[in-house]
Amino acid sequence: MHEESALLEFNCCNCKLPLSENLLSSISRSKEWFRQAAHSDKVYLSKLFNLKYSIEGHDHIPYARFQNGDIAYFCILICQNCNSTNIAVIEFYEMQPARYIAKLQGLTVCDETNENT
Repeated sequence: MHEESALLEFNCCNCKLPLSENLLSSISRSKEWFRQAAHSDKVYLSKLFNLKYSIEGHDHIPYARFQNGDIAYFCILICQNCNSTNIAVIEFYEMQPARYIAKLQGLTVCDETNENT
């Protein structure tokens, strides 16, 4: 399988409609989304998924990491049926040269009544 065809697929947390998106595109967008999110949202999501949150480097880039040190990627999929914002946390890393592993580690739905999500 080619990485261009790798899909992130799961059911909506609210209405159970299947959601699907290109995995690499979703991961690419997730980096910027996490960097631009409010500090309180970054801390909240890190705690929700039991991740280590840190700000690193001279550029002060925020990261959420799994307990093993791998970077967590937050992929956002909007359900077209119920309009809910589904957040998937993905562990994505290079296992061997040019061989990548992507693991879906958690799902949540954005709760509009919670100021942190």
